[in-house]
Amino acid sequence: MGDNIVHDFSGDDEDFLSEEELEFLEDSSPKYILDSEEEINIELKNFSEAYHSGLSLSNSLERKIKRLIKKSHVLDDEEEEKVRKKFLDLSNKMVVCNKKISELIRIIYEFCEANDKFWCYSSVDVYKSNYSVLKVIFSEKYPISNELDFLKSEYQYFYLNKENKVNVVHKEITNKYLNGFLYFNSKLDFENDMFFSLVNQRKIDFIAEEIKSHGFQIEALQDGDEIKINLIPIVESFIDNDEDTSLNLSQLPSYSLAERYEILVQLGIENIISKLDTSKNSKNMLLGLIMGVSVENAKKLLNGTYKLNPDKEKAKIKKAEITNEIKDFMERNKIKLNK
Repeated sequence: MGDNIVHDFSGDDEDFLSEEELEFLEDSSPKYILDSEEEINIELKNFSEAYHSGLSLSNSLERKIKRLIKKSHVLDDEEEEKVRKKFLDLSNKMVVCNKKISELIRIIYEFCEANDKFWCYSSVDVYKSNYSVLKVIFSEKYPISNELDFLKSEYQYFYLNKENKVNVVHKEITNKYLNGFLYFNSKLDFENDMFFSLVNQRKIDFIAEEIKSHGFQIEALQDGDEIKINLIPIVESFIDNDEDTSLNLSQLPSYSLAERYEILVQLGIENIISKLDTSKNSKNMLLGLIMGVSVENAKKLLNGTYKLNPDKEKAKIKKAEITNEIKDFMERNKIKLNK
């Protein structure tokens, strides 16, 4: 990378928005594969300086645009026209600036792939090559943890992290210059936003398969404004392969969680679980295993707090519909319940 300009954006001088100063990201032809760690560090340092220069400029442009919008409400027609032109000029420059930031992030990705450098946006291949090291670091930081704890932590990071926040485990093996690439998602253009979303998804898929190999599956649970990730055991189904008795899964009704729970209620299984001489948590775990859901959802089903609809009246109507549907299902299939 060439020399990078570091701007001071503390003042209100309009001249800092000149085209000349927007050239800080113009060098888009770095030498990808370098011979030594020293050369790689120099290049990454240049990338880092260019990125932070661009990010600072973009944020300053955004603040200036917001001030213009606020100011425009108290101007006469002549002054308002001047502000409008200035607004368009600043907006166009911010688009250019963000586009260059987006291009730079993609260049950094290609550079890191060519030199096998790990960072928050590594490909799944680079992630896999560092996977074992990350597990060791996690276990050293959290001695009471196991591999599932590590996998859940990694899944949550890639699934929920929308601002490239620092991962303390990843930081241990990430070059110091690459650790500073935060909060750039809002600067990505559509093409690169889609590209990095797919890069992220490949890692999520890999981690999900690792979790599955340990006999668990992932459940994302909405808890107010937050999303919680739970790992629940995979319930094996044993189906008779005899031609006369084999079950075609496509013939089964697609019942919701609440409807499947109602089957247990009408069969009396829910009543059996409720009367067990054990703790509430054990009852929740038992129901979770039977239904293949998280302990949290099992708890809500057992204590009656599982929401069918935010509106109480609509929830009552839905509950009645579910009860009638399962009764009809029992009758259609000639399933007689013991009174």
